[in-house]
Amino acid sequence: MNKTREEILNMPAGREMDALVAKMVTHNNYVFNNEHPSYSTNIASAWEVVKNLEYNWTLSRDVGKCGSDYETAGDMTYRFIYTAPGMPMEGITADTAPLAICRAVLLATL
Repeated sequence: MNKTREEILNMPAGREMDALVAKMVTHNNYVFNNEHPSYSTNIASAWEVVKNLEYNWTLSRDVGKCGSDYETAGDMTYRFIYTAPGMPMEGITADTAPLAICRAVLLATL
Protein backbone atom coordinates (compact mmCIF):
# COMPACT_ATOMS: atom_id res chain seq x y z
CA MET A 1 0.00 0.00 0.00
CA ASN A 2 2.79 2.43 0.92
CA LYS A 3 0.45 5.27 1.91
CA THR A 4 0.95 7.35 4.99
CA ARG A 5 -1.79 8.14 7.48
CA GLU A 6 -1.93 11.72 6.21
CA GLU A 7 -2.22 10.59 2.58
CA ILE A 8 -5.11 8.28 3.44
CA LEU A 9 -6.94 10.98 5.41
CA ASN A 10 -6.64 13.36 2.45
CA MET A 11 -7.30 10.82 -0.31
CA PRO A 12 -10.48 11.58 -2.25
CA ALA A 13 -13.05 8.97 -3.15
CA GLY A 14 -12.29 7.31 -6.45
CA ARG A 15 -10.63 4.45 -8.29
CA GLU A 16 -7.28 4.70 -6.49
CA MET A 17 -8.93 4.34 -3.11
CA ASP A 18 -11.22 1.60 -4.41
CA ALA A 19 -8.19 -0.35 -5.65
CA LEU A 20 -6.47 -0.08 -2.27
CA VAL A 21 -9.60 -1.28 -0.47
CA ALA A 22 -10.03 -4.12 -2.98
CA LYS A 23 -6.49 -5.30 -2.29
CA MET A 24 -7.18 -5.24 1.42
CA VAL A 25 -10.51 -7.04 1.09
CA THR A 26 -9.25 -9.75 -1.27
CA HIS A 27 -5.81 -9.98 0.37
CA ASN A 28 -4.42 -9.91 -3.13
CA ASN A 29 -1.90 -7.38 -4.44
CA TYR A 30 -3.24 -7.75 -7.96
CA VAL A 31 -6.76 -6.64 -8.87
CA PHE A 32 -7.70 -8.00 -12.30
CA ASN A 33 -8.08 -5.25 -14.94
CA ASN A 34 -8.68 -2.68 -12.21
CA GLU A 35 -12.22 -4.08 -11.96
CA HIS A 36 -13.57 -3.84 -8.46
CA PRO A 37 -16.58 -2.30 -6.70
CA SER A 38 -16.76 1.43 -6.12
CA TYR A 39 -16.20 1.07 -2.39
CA SER A 40 -15.52 4.77 -1.78
CA THR A 41 -18.60 6.10 -3.58
CA ASN A 42 -21.24 3.38 -3.29
CA ILE A 43 -22.70 2.65 0.15
CA ALA A 44 -23.76 -0.90 -0.81
CA SER A 45 -20.17 -1.73 -1.77
CA ALA A 46 -18.84 -0.06 1.37
CA TRP A 47 -21.19 -2.16 3.52
CA GLU A 48 -19.72 -5.30 1.96
CA VAL A 49 -16.36 -4.22 3.38
CA VAL A 50 -17.89 -3.44 6.79
CA LYS A 51 -19.53 -6.90 6.96
CA ASN A 52 -16.09 -8.49 6.85
CA LEU A 53 -14.47 -6.34 9.52
CA GLU A 54 -13.02 -8.20 12.46
CA TYR A 55 -13.36 -5.26 14.80
CA ASN A 56 -16.12 -3.23 16.44
CA TRP A 57 -17.52 -0.27 14.55
CA THR A 58 -20.31 2.31 14.45
CA LEU A 59 -21.34 4.81 11.80
CA SER A 60 -22.99 8.10 12.70
CA ARG A 61 -24.11 11.28 10.97
CA ASP A 62 -22.94 14.55 12.45
CA VAL A 63 -25.00 17.66 11.83
CA GLY A 64 -23.02 20.58 10.56
CA LYS A 65 -23.39 24.25 11.28
CA CYS A 66 -26.34 24.84 8.96
CA GLY A 67 -29.10 23.10 10.85
CA SER A 68 -30.20 21.58 14.11
CA ASP A 69 -31.63 18.30 12.85
CA TYR A 70 -30.95 15.83 10.08
CA GLU A 71 -33.84 17.00 7.92
CA THR A 72 -32.84 20.65 7.70
CA ALA A 73 -29.07 20.47 7.99
CA GLY A 74 -27.22 21.69 4.95
CA ASP A 75 -23.81 20.44 6.02
CA MET A 76 -23.49 16.78 7.02
CA THR A 77 -20.47 14.70 7.81
CA TYR A 78 -20.23 11.02 8.54
CA ARG A 79 -18.06 9.49 11.24
CA PHE A 80 -16.96 5.87 11.17
CA ILE A 81 -15.66 4.84 14.58
CA TYR A 82 -13.78 1.60 14.98
CA THR A 83 -11.65 -0.34 17.41
CA ALA A 84 -9.27 -2.90 15.99
CA PRO A 85 -7.39 -5.43 18.12
CA GLY A 86 -4.44 -3.75 19.80
CA MET A 87 -5.48 -0.27 18.62
CA PRO A 88 -7.20 2.61 20.41
CA MET A 89 -10.69 3.62 19.28
CA GLU A 90 -10.59 6.07 16.40
CA GLY A 91 -13.20 8.01 14.47
CA ILE A 92 -12.73 8.98 10.84
CA THR A 93 -14.86 11.77 9.42
CA ALA A 94 -15.71 12.39 5.76
CA ASP A 95 -18.37 14.04 3.61
CA THR A 96 -19.92 10.66 2.73
CA ALA A 97 -20.37 7.41 4.61
CA PRO A 98 -18.53 5.28 1.99
CA LEU A 99 -15.52 7.59 2.09
CA ALA A 100 -15.38 7.56 5.91
CA ILE A 101 -15.59 3.75 5.88
CA CYS A 102 -12.85 3.36 3.27
CA ARG A 103 -10.48 5.75 5.00
CA ALA A 104 -11.00 3.97 8.32
CA VAL A 105 -10.46 0.53 6.82
CA LEU A 106 -7.27 1.63 5.07
CA LEU A 107 -5.95 3.25 8.26
CA ALA A 108 -6.62 0.04 10.17
CA THR A 109 -4.27 -1.78 7.79
CA LEU A 110 -1.30 0.52 8.49
